[in-house]
Amino acid sequence: MARDLNHPVWAVYDLYRSVKLNTECYAKKLYCIEVINTTLEIILLVTAPTSSVAGLWFWEDPLGAEIWKYLGAIAAFAIVFKQALQLTKKIKEYSNALLTYKVLEQELYVLCELIKSKGDYNAKRLYGN
Repeated sequence: MARDLNHPVWAVYDLYRSVKLNTECYAKKLYCIEVINTTLEIILLVTAPTSSVAGLWFWEDPLGAEIWKYLGAIAAFAIVFKQALQLTKKIKEYSNALLTYKVLEQELYVLCELIKSKGDYNAKRLYGN
């Protein structure tokens, strides 16, 4: 049987494919932002003056003191980057977008399965209205 590529059902499949791709993209974006945020958080926790790492004995050594200065500079830049990039805001935005795409993906998946099982694309016949 020849396929009619102008049939409206292909718009549903195209939309499903696009939504699935957007779901994957936002999942990857969210993962990357979370890794960056976690890395900056760890840097800030380790280099905080009140942390247990700050009181270790080898920072009193001349080489250790020099390393501690560089770690302090890295921490200062980490604070600036964390504020400038607004990572927590982006994490929230990406999480909301990902959730929305996941819900839409599931709904389109169900619709595609109904189309396959009924062998037809007609809203009244698909949903029994």
